[in-house]
Amino acid sequence: ADRVPACLAPFSYQATATGSTPIRWSLEDPPDETMTIDETTGRLDWTPSAAGNFTVTVVAVNRVGRDDLSLLIEVNGENVPRFTAPGPDTHPAVGEEFRYTVPVTGCPPILCSLEEAPPAMTIEPSTCTIVWTPGEEDLGREHPVTVKATNDFGSAELRFTLTVASPPRITSAPVTGACAEQPYSYPAEAEGSPPITWSLRTGPPGMTISAEQGTVTWQPVVEDVGSHPVAIEAANEFGTDTQEFSLAVRLAPTITSTPPAEPIVAEDRFTYQGVADGSPPLTWSLVEGPSGAVVNPSTGLVTWQTTADDAGTFDFVLRVENACGTDEQAFTVTVQPIGNEIRITSVSPSMGLTSGGLPIVLSGRNFKAGPGLSVTIDNIEASDVTFVSDTEIRATTPPHFGKIGLFDVGVRYSDGTGAVLEEGFRYFYEWCDIEISGQSISIDSGSEAAIVESADLDGNGDPDLVVSDQAKRLLWSVVNRGDGGFTAPVSVAVTTNGSETPLHMAIADFDGDLFPDVAVARPLDDAVSLLFGRGDGRFDPFETLSVGGTGNDDPVDLAAADLDGNGSIDLAVVNSASETVSILLNDGTGTFEEIPQLPLSRGSVPRRIAAGDLDGNGTIDLLVTLGGSDALAIGLGNGDGTFRSGGTVSVGDFPNGVALADFNKDGNLDAVVANEGTSRQDDSLTILLGSGDGTFGTVFDVPAGGNEPHNVVVGDRDGDTNPDIVVSFPEENAFFTFYNLAGDGTFGTIFRNIILLSPVFGVTLGDYDGDDDLDLATTYRDDRFTVWFVTDQGGFCN
Repeated sequence: ADRVPACLAPFSYQATATGSTPIRWSLEDPPDETMTIDETTGRLDWTPSAAGNFTVTVVAVNRVGRDDLSLLIEVNGENVPRFTAPGPDTHPAVGEEFRYTVPVTGCPPILCSLEEAPPAMTIEPSTCTIVWTPGEEDLGREHPVTVKATNDFGSAELRFTLTVASPPRITSAPVTGACAEQPYSYPAEAEGSPPITWSLRTGPPGMTISAEQGTVTWQPVVEDVGSHPVAIEAANEFGTDTQEFSLAVRLAPTITSTPPAEPIVAEDRFTYQGVADGSPPLTWSLVEGPSGAVVNPSTGLVTWQTTADDAGTFDFVLRVENACGTDEQAFTVTVQPIGNEIRITSVSPSMGLTSGGLPIVLSGRNFKAGPGLSVTIDNIEASDVTFVSDTEIRATTPPHFGKIGLFDVGVRYSDGTGAVLEEGFRYFYEWCDIEISGQSISIDSGSEAAIVESADLDGNGDPDLVVSDQAKRLLWSVVNRGDGGFTAPVSVAVTTNGSETPLHMAIADFDGDLFPDVAVARPLDDAVSLLFGRGDGRFDPFETLSVGGTGNDDPVDLAAADLDGNGSIDLAVVNSASETVSILLNDGTGTFEEIPQLPLSRGSVPRRIAAGDLDGNGTIDLLVTLGGSDALAIGLGNGDGTFRSGGTVSVGDFPNGVALADFNKDGNLDAVVANEGTSRQDDSLTILLGSGDGTFGTVFDVPAGGNEPHNVVVGDRDGDTNPDIVVSFPEENAFFTFYNLAGDGTFGTIFRNIILLSPVFGVTLGDYDGDDDLDLATTYRDDRFTVWFVTDQGGFCN
């Protein structure tokens, strides 16, 4: 049997046969009388009049026999091509060959072509089969296709759209912060072929997600304050995508402190320490207050120096705020007018040596000649006390051995009257005149040179300088010519975030090419910028390393050391907001992988970090200053990049900078911490003498001698092989040197300082002029920094 297509048009069929000739042809049971066959050639002709399936028998006969052929003729009722389906019901996939045969009827032969199609799509004309392999650029797009079918009777077109199969991909950044007692919402978004269905895989109790819209909602309460893991999933018929993040629930601030109710007297100094519950960071401000009243935005300390004309009742409104809200406290301060009481307003000069003997002038009101006039400093009577007038008394400072810092100054009379000026005089172990020369190096106007570090950037053996610029988000590198001269500063960007404020950095060879590289902490970006050195003082464009992963980590400081013992320099990054230390392990090429973090206690406010072998086992350990708990956290290294807690050690008030050295020369690493304090009397250095087992056996404070010590570095300043300490004091416009003359870490023999004209912020050490004495470089948070050259071994004194 033979199947033969036909249509409502003249139709012919050529029958053939083998055998001895002549062969005669005939038909049996033709469908109608119009069908004929040529008896000699075997050509069948017919013009069908109706559609359907028709059978006929073709007979071939010669002298020795016959053969029959049964024909099934399928007559199509339409001559013009007609498509019988609207298009494919499947989706092409990227990288896979897509084949689809377009179903079409009509009088053959029918030829197909593509009138509209995406690039690289083809069609087989005779079979009408589409062939296409989509690329990545086609993913998720709609591609219109037009197929044209043509025969002798006409043509037809089929139009349809192909969408390349696209599994979902979540594109939105999670909202990682929530506030207790406030609605939380995160409208998740995803790319992919619709419909996309959302589900919540992990989340705290009560959290929901809209299956259609992908909006995550939750109503956290106070008990939910803390970190919560969340995982959401987007799914369609082609696949799924999951997004995991940590959601930090914070508490809006509430002021809990009570302002002092007692009245003060004009010319008194008013202070009030605001205290609030709430998640850090807290920012304080004065909404209302008298002229001259200020509040420390970080600590909440309100201060106001009243004048003689300030008398009456004054209104204050103190505000505290964080990401979750604000709270305000209104209070009044009553200032009584100055009466006949004795008042000390100032002491000049206001500082001197502990050996005493310094003539001073006390200024004030209502002084009198007697009876029994005396002047005291820290309750020690001064000599040569002389009444000059009711506004002036003169005296000579008494010796004050063994104690330095700020002390009260008193005027006393035998009748019990008198006055006290709190912290009116500062004692020093020794005060030295400056014998020092400096070279000021300017950078761009509007810059804010913050932290300065030393390193040999060009490999010539001389220390060069790298300075972080907070205002312009740059690093400045300055190459040392070896004689104390420096080349012009060269800058390189560390972030594209216009709000970022890069500050602290670590310098080390991260990629093993022997050239120093720089890692810079980026608090707002939750990232570290990595800049590879070229060996000539310049750096390649920055690369970004993400840290933390909570979305609110606030990396503020970092230390570079081989944390896992593989010979490559790794990074430990302090995250202030998430109160963790991120560990970034280096494979030796400058490629880093973050491993599980070292957690710190809640509310600890980690600030600075130092790395060294504290327990003598050959692995690196970590120290982190905790500003919120007045402590130093110890992380003991396991040798593989992970750390275990070594506990905490109490230090001074609001610790900041930290450095390591063997101060007492027992072979064990010791530590020094700069404690900024909330008042001058709280400012100090904490010296921690290491026991060699990861603990500190002896811990004691050294008076700072100035207000708010900040950055601290160590080095042998006087050539006696004992490590000394240099500290920057932004509030004092100074940097101080604490000399370790005894070599026992007591730092109690001599104290020296330098007073400059600008707030000193960053400080570093290096022999910049090649004379074997350690020089210094300082920054002032403006558009310059200074290199100070030591003119004699031992520092800055004649």
